[in-house]
Amino acid sequence: MTPPLKARFKETPALFHAAKTAQAVLNAAQRAGWRATRGFAIDRYLRAPGPHGLALGSGHHPPAGWLATDLDPTVASGVVFLDVTEPFPFPDQAFDRIHSEHLVEHVSLAGGRAMLAECRRVLKRGGRLRIATPDLARLASLVTSLAGPSPEGADYVAWIARTFRDERLEPRAADVLNHGMRAWGHVFLYDEGTLRDELLRAGFAAVTRHAMNESDDPGMRGLETHAETVGGEPHVAWETMVLEAMNP
Repeated sequence: MTPPLKARFKETPALFHAAKTAQAVLNAAQRAGWRATRGFAIDRYLRAPGPHGLALGSGHHPPAGWLATDLDPTVASGVVFLDVTEPFPFPDQAFDRIHSEHLVEHVSLAGGRAMLAECRRVLKRGGRLRIATPDLARLASLVTSLAGPSPEGADYVAWIARTFRDERLEPRAADVLNHGMRAWGHVFLYDEGTLRDELLRAGFAAVTRHAMNESDDPGMRGLETHAETVGGEPHVAWETMVLEAMNP
């Protein structure tokens, strides 16, 4: 749709709402089709010899050997549709490991709780969940320190402003914090204490923090690929918090 046509739709309420309704109907029909056809791929994966890993919101770089899922399964070959706020279409204790990268911040707190509850249900006893997500405390530190951002924070501010110049951000901490809270469909950002609380609430235990792509579990290393999509790996590593937890 051309920019003039988009403007006309927005200026004409009846046309705008008709277009939004049509898009919603199309999206619902598309997702219904994806739900109806994913069973074979899921069954085939779970019947294969393990260990079994579940990648939530795998995006453009699904990990080899894992069952890759995404809200948009067209992002890469072999990806299965999954809305993490809905009941997962998997049996209890089906997976040894679950990985989620830059996903949980895109759903509400209630949606995140639903996701964690389902993760625990489908994870084997002793299995591990790994979540990588923007660190709210680190982003907030850009504006809360009387001395100003740390050198790494200042570099991050400059990188965001430079990378997303179409959004006309100034290279200021407040601009970048607001961008992090509102951009990319972010809904609820966590600091470490809040995400730990939610993991424990869901019944997980032994919560530990790790650097991006590092883990005590060899099977959990090298899984974060968000920087391959957006670039700026040192800056993505600075903003990203990674927590692992065990299903006791």
